[in-house]
Amino acid sequence: MQHPESHILFFDIESLIIELLTEEYNMMSPGSLEAAGLISQSEYLKVAALTQSASPDAHKKIAGKCIRL
Repeated sequence: MQHPESHILFFDIESLIIELLTEEYNMMSPGSLEAAGLISQSEYLKVAALTQSASPDAHKKIAGKCIRL
């Protein structure tokens, strides 16, 4: 049997995980990734180019929706 508000706990935990991963990702730099042997500078630039949003407002819209959750 599930508690009627168990989904709230799930979304809180999911939100925390996303926040922690975002903080870790923001601390990464091409130099630190390369020093750890995880990626080369050219590969990092390729991935960074692929992950950039075509719309400058897209990140703000997504972040706003996440905050409301």
